[in-house]
Amino acid sequence: MMEWLEILVPVALIIGAIVAGAIAYRNRQRERGDRWTETIRCPECTQRQDAEVTFLDWMPFPAYAHQCVYCQYWITESDWERL
Repeated sequence: MMEWLEILVPVALIIGAIVAGAIAYRNRQRERGDRWTETIRCPECTQRQDAEVTFLDWMPFPAYAHQCVYCQYWITESDWERL
């Protein structure tokens, strides 16, 4: 039984630290407002455009998702190129 506790307690502490960090990040970002605009470049057609970044109530981090107005490509966080 002690062997399991030696494994589970550090894992629980790490998960708690990650959750606490996510909540702290959200609170800092919320001070900026629930939404803001960034200028980005579409990875498909390379056009510059303004995209809105927003917080969803159920996510601790902002949602980076925008549909290109020129080619209709969905730009997600992994494609997000801030200019």
